[in-house]
Amino acid sequence: MNENIPLVDVSCLLKYSKCQFKNDDFIGDKEIQSLAKILFDSFSKWGFVYLTGHTIDQEEIDQTFKDAKTFFELENHIKEQFLRTNDQNFGYVPYKFETFEKDRPFDLKECFQFQSNFSPNSELLRNLCSSFVQSKFYKSCEQFTYLLLKLFALFLIPDDVDFFVSKHHLSDATRNPTTLRLLYYPSLPDHSCIASNQLRCGEHSDYGTITLLFQDNAGGLQVVSPSGNYIDVTPIPGSVVVNSADMIEIWSSGKLKSTRHRVVIPNCHEKARQSLAFFVHPDDDIRVFPLDGSKDFTSINPKEYLIKKFSETY
Repeated sequence: MNENIPLVDVSCLLKYSKCQFKNDDFIGDKEIQSLAKILFDSFSKWGFVYLTGHTIDQEEIDQTFKDAKTFFELENHIKEQFLRTNDQNFGYVPYKFETFEKDRPFDLKECFQFQSNFSPNSELLRNLCSSFVQSKFYKSCEQFTYLLLKLFALFLIPDDVDFFVSKHHLSDATRNPTTLRLLYYPSLPDHSCIASNQLRCGEHSDYGTITLLFQDNAGGLQVVSPSGNYIDVTPIPGSVVVNSADMIEIWSSGKLKSTRHRVVIPNCHEKARQSLAFFVHPDDDIRVFPLDGSKDFTSINPKEYLIKKFSETY
């Protein structure tokens, strides 16, 4: 059976991306209503979707990829000056440091992550990572996320289109753990260094509300399809891959799927892979609960859930 992740044009959002607008105009827009239905159906079936015509400038994406590559190509002893600790959401995570399963070898990846309040006290980072400091890409991801959250609300709680927006203060890192993670999967020219059952990133679902993923052309990302098989998320230039995650699955009583995914080692081991993942999380001080009162999911605190998941990963 031929299974393809939905490809959706969201260019009707562009007119809402650069200016203030009234919610009544957004709600009453026929194109927006149609888009909300398409996205709801796509996330209900797949949990993953390609979005084209989005509001994030390609130059900002390209610059962030370029700056991330510059950082990852530094010597290890330099990168390790910025090691992430478990009590903060900033810093470098070394190669072969994480795994999602105790019986699986460590993932063949490294990353650097930060939040909205990122202000490097290092001249090295300021010089190398201009897009991190300027935060243009980060802010663009925030703005696009707010539009997507309104679309989710149109279907799940139409009487309050700002319900999800009010639960996500993305620019306030003191109360919201939303994170941009720059991921790098080095080339693997020596096959003998790959252990049995090892992946670039092990199987998992995401812990937050949604994730925006920008990938290069290397490939390797796979998701579980509706039939239960892993299929490739083939890179499509100009698109952003968005997936619904654990928190929106609870809010929707399972109507929107939090789909498991992984990054496999490609046949061409020599090629490195890069991606940018914007992990959107709810505020720390709220409760996430089924909006329709379903008993199939229990109310949880997202901060406690995130801490538990991190303790199982790091």
